[in-house]
This record gives sequence, structure tokens and C-alpha cells, in this order.
Amino acid sequence: MIYDNNSHKGGYDYDVYWRSFEDSLQPILTIENEAKRLVLLERWYRSRILERLGPQFKDYSEDYRATLMRTFSGLLHYFPVEVDSLLTPTDRLRSVLLRRQRPAELLALARLDAQASLKADVSHLSWDSSGRLDIRYEVRLMQDDQEMVFVREGETVRRVLGPDLEQAVDDDVRDVSRDLGTLWSEVVIRARSTDVDWSVPGQGNAVWVPTAEGQGHIVFEGVATVDPAVAAYGAPLDGDVWDTFVRINGLGFGGAPRLRIVGGKATAAVVHGRPFVAYRTKTGALAIDLCEKVRTVVGTGGARAESVYSQEGTRRVALPNTRFVGEVPLRGAFATPSWSAPATVEADGRDAVLVIHNVDQPLADGRVTLLGARSAVLWGTEVDDYPATLPQRPGQRWLQKSQNALQSSRTLAGLARRAAGKLRGNQ
Repeated sequence: MIYDNNSHKGGYDYDVYWRSFEDSLQPILTIENEAKRLVLLERWYRSRILERLGPQFKDYSEDYRATLMRTFSGLLHYFPVEVDSLLTPTDRLRSVLLRRQRPAELLALARLDAQASLKADVSHLSWDSSGRLDIRYEVRLMQDDQEMVFVREGETVRRVLGPDLEQAVDDDVRDVSRDLGTLWSEVVIRARSTDVDWSVPGQGNAVWVPTAEGQGHIVFEGVATVDPAVAAYGAPLDGDVWDTFVRINGLGFGGAPRLRIVGGKATAAVVHGRPFVAYRTKTGALAIDLCEKVRTVVGTGGARAESVYSQEGTRRVALPNTRFVGEVPLRGAFATPSWSAPATVEADGRDAVLVIHNVDQPLADGRVTLLGARSAVLWGTEVDDYPATLPQRPGQRWLQKSQNALQSSRTLAGLARRAAGKLRGNQ
């Protein structure tokens, strides 16, 4: 059941909730295996208590913060200090401040963590010879609009919190060294039409980037592979536009930011007859079009007028930005204002070539439509930014204007016919 506030519950009684919380802990507390008992207690401690001391803690009223502190103080005896070793560095900080009854410092930490975020940039993007998209990326920890600062002494790395917070906790509480080795991330793709998510295979590691004497940043360098043929847990991905996100776990900073492309061009592939395009959205994010809904293989392929060559009654246009996998071509048509011809995208070694059939004349500006999908313009000077603009010679402008006028008149005539039909139907 979803309520107006987009929650699965309409509200709750505070006292009833925390009494039921204690009741729920009782079966866990009777588990004899200590390691298993601590793991389960950590889950309840983190998700029910420490989460409320996170960034949202700053948004509570002073009275409610005081109420939480009283309640949590009365529950701490269920969670021995050994649980803290299982927490992320950020939650360990919250736990220590809670155990020491430091509400002012907890509020300061909540305000600090509210400014923390993740920034994920793609450093490399390409389709391999099997039709899989290889992605290399970097995730940076941000504090407001600057990279988060850490200090390093030998092999020990600690987070910089500022003088007041650092006086409230011991140095070992700020230590993130052990956690850097367990840091991990995953790339997630999401279908625009259904919001279905799939995680894709990948790996990576944290890298220390020094910036000054004893100071630096932590950057997570990762690689991931999107295989549209099996990415849906062994099944092919639907023909949709898929947005990309990255999750990183281990330091306690949540969120799943969009993967962003800084510079770089789109890259396309024809894989066993299916068109795939990885491209940069208007906001700079990485998306993957598996149905030519937003980007086209030919429009992304890097076609240039100077790359046209003739072969056996055809005109061929190299598509250096398009990888070709398998033997199944894409079929469609090439059309200019005065003539049209069948067209295919076929293999040219490991890359692709646009083949326009039954042509014995020089190619003019035109459009390519494949599989009935949206068309790509030839020749656009910036084929990566769809739709590209046809370069017009001075003598062509009057023709374009007359064609636009003709199209407008046809549109108006069509609207008039439809309106007359509806009127007759109403009568």
C-alpha cells in the first residue's frame, strides 16, 4: 500500500515502534554463535538506530533529537562495542559519538555528511569484438563541491573532519585504512520505459591520490562490462534506452550517481543484427540506446563525405565509430530529396560500413533509415550530436525553403481533412 507521502506506512506510534524493536531483538540475542549474533545485531543497529543519526538528524527538531538520544541510550546495552568493528567508517563515527553521549558532535557530523556525495566519471568506453560494452570509470568522494580530504601517515589513512569533531573522537575512529581494501562498486543499468534495474559484472580498487604533504584524495577506479545479450541475468536486454548508475560501498557514503562522460564521443555497434549505441546525454550522462530511439548507428558511426567509395554498383561509406559483430546486416533505405535506394550496414573488417545499393551516381545529402527506426542525417559535421544539421550550399537554400513550405501546406491540408472527417462522424 502506497500512501500520499510515497511511503508504505501512513505513520507509527513512537513508543509502540521501539517496544516492538526490542521484542524483535530477543531471538537474535539468544543465538549462541557469537559471530552470527554480532552480524545480525549490526544490521539492526545500523538500519534502525545509526541511520537516524545520519544526515537526516540535522532536519529533526531539537526536542525530537533529544528524544532519540534518550531512546537510543536505553537500547545500547543490546549492542556490544564489538559490533562497531563491523560498521563502515562513517557509522563507526556515529556509534562512538552516541556511546559517548555527544549530541552536538552528532549534529555537526550529520551536517558534514549531508554535504558528502559521489561523483562518477567514465574514462574509457568501447565495444569489444564480442559485442560487449567495456566501461572504465572513476568514483570520487566529494565534500560539497570539493573532493573529500584524507590524511596519510605511512599506511594509515584518516578522514579529515575539522578540529571540533576530531577532538571528540580518537584517531583510530577516523581510520579508513582497513576499509579501503574492501571497497567495492557495481554499475547498474536502468530501462527508461520500465525502471527495471540490472547489475553488470565489474571490479575495481581504491587508489590514493596525494595532493599535498600528508594529504590526498581517495579515488575508486573500476571497470564494468555490459553485454546486452545476457545482461538480464542471462537473458537479452529489452530494446530500450538504458541509463547507467554506479553504487559504491564500504566507506558509508550511499547513493547511486549517474555515470558521466567528460568529453568523448558516442560509440556504436551492430551485434548480430541489433543496433547498439552508447552515447552522452544532454546532461553529460552515459546512456545506451538498444533500439535507435534516441541515437542511431549511422548517425553515430562517424560517416564523412570524403570516406565514400564505389564497389560493384554500390556506394560505400565507412563507419569508423561502429563495431560490427556477427554476419546479420541492418537493412533499410537511403533517401535524398530526388531519389532513394536500399541500404544496409555490413561488416568492413571489425568495423561497419554503410552500403547504398544500385547507385551509379555521386551521393548527395540524404537520410538513412534502418529497421524502420528514426533516421540519421548524412552528412552532418557533428554526427555525435543528433540531429545533425545538413550543410547547405547557397543554391540549395531556396529548395529547402520551398520544401518546407510544401510540407507545411500538406500538413494543413491533412489537418483540414481529419477535422472534416470528425465533423461528419459527429453528425
